[in-house]
Formats: sequence, C-alpha cells, structure tokens
Amino acid sequence: MVLVLPLKRRVHTFTLGTGSDVDVGSTPLPLDTVEVAVDTTTVSGPDNGSTESSDSLYPYMAAILHVNGTLLGAGAIVGKRWIVATAFQMGAFKPPQLTVRVGSERWSEGGQLLAVLRMFPHPMFRQFNNDVALMKTAEDIVLCPEAQPILLATAAPTIGAHATLLMWNNDSRIEKSEADLLPASECRMFYSDFELTESNVCAVMDHILPYKVTLYGSPLVFNGLLVGHYMGMEANTFKPSLCSSLAPLSGWVHLMMTNETDTPLLFPLS
Repeated sequence: MVLVLPLKRRVHTFTLGTGSDVDVGSTPLPLDTVEVAVDTTTVSGPDNGSTESSDSLYPYMAAILHVNGTLLGAGAIVGKRWIVATAFQMGAFKPPQLTVRVGSERWSEGGQLLAVLRMFPHPMFRQFNNDVALMKTAEDIVLCPEAQPILLATAAPTIGAHATLLMWNNDSRIEKSEADLLPASECRMFYSDFELTESNVCAVMDHILPYKVTLYGSPLVFNGLLVGHYMGMEANTFKPSLCSSLAPLSGWVHLMMTNETDTPLLFPLS
C-alpha cells in the first residue's frame, strides 16, 4: 500500500507494510512560567537541508551531558533554572550524574556548564507517551543573547506545518533540519505496534540524520515556539521520526515549574 501525503511545502510518498486565533504577544514573560501562546502561521524560508547554525539564533538550545563529558542528547531552556528534556533519555540517570551546557554553539566547550540539582520525569510517562522531563539546574542560568528561554506551544501545529529540528552534530555544533509535521493519527500508520496518543507527533526530515544516539531531546520548533522534541525511531526522509508533542503536556510543565514538589503531580492530558 502506498500513502501519499500532500504537505504545504513538499509531497512525501511512503510505502507501508501490512499488518479562534491566539496572538503571541511581544511582552517578555516571567522566566518560571509557561504562557498560553501559539501561532499557526506556516514558517517560510529556504529549504536547504541541514545547516550549521549560530547559537545566538537558537539561544534556548541546551546540551545534556554525563559528568564524564559524554553527550547524551539535547534539551531546551524554558526557565532560569529549567530545562525540558525527554523522560526516556533521563530515565537511566540520576541528577548527580548529569550536567547541562547552555549559551554555547558547541556542546563540548564554552557557555555555562551547570550541575543538575533535581529531575522530574512525567509521572505518566510510558514508552512513547508523555515523554517529557524537567531538569532543574543547581544555579541560575545567566541570561544573555546566547542563553534565553523559549516558550512552549499550547496548541499543536496544523497538519503539514513546516518546523525545524535542532540537534548537536558530530562536529559539536548546533545543526538544523527542516521537518514537516504529521499528527499522531498518521504516526499510527507507521508505528502500529506502539500505543500513540495526542502527546505524539511525527516529523518527516528533509535529509537523513546519521547521529541518532545523540538526537534524543532535540528541540522541534515552529514559529519560535517549542512544539516538541525528538524521541527516537527513524531519522530520514522516507519514514517519519517519532517526537513528543509538548502542547498537550504544557500544563504539566507549567504546574511543575510553579509548584515544585517531590510528589508527582498528575495533570489531565485533554
């Protein structure tokens, strides 16, 4: 069976096996809050595939490292002491084993290297559902043009929205890939073995991404808002990658940032 998905920027062909407007204001937001903000206008720009990017263009980009200096993946700054990451990525580690680097165009040097004080995986995380975790740094992030928080989207982008996936590449630099977004309903056609929900979204990359191990947590950005992050599976042009959709999880993120507690806070996903 062949499925042709017409998207706004391109047409993707996949072969399957059997079996009201919300305005984003310009007023600066408190650093420890997550505002209701979304813009569903299609992002325009050149479609040149993967390119290295200046850190000042993506000041929310964070590198998550083991204390021995090994890169574990990426995250995004969402508050002066808060990093959004994947629960899957963080599940094997305890806070004393982790550090985060922010404000640098390289994951291996520069910027600010901060210890992780606490970590909060979503209490309903299971397999690919609700895959989000919050990391609290031991010290405040020193805000500067190279280190700034990003807002979380609170509504999912429209089908075919053209987003950007940011990652750390083999040269230790920030790299970006353009990606078309597909809803969870279309993800299920490719990943029928998984119980996917609205906390999932698929991203079809414009080129093959060769460094899958360190892609975990790579921010997925649409119109300047954090709409998700990379969770795993494919990272190529002919089968979509699985990503976490953060819009359904933004309420929980907000709750944890403003009501930090050791007791898991359950938050309805709908």
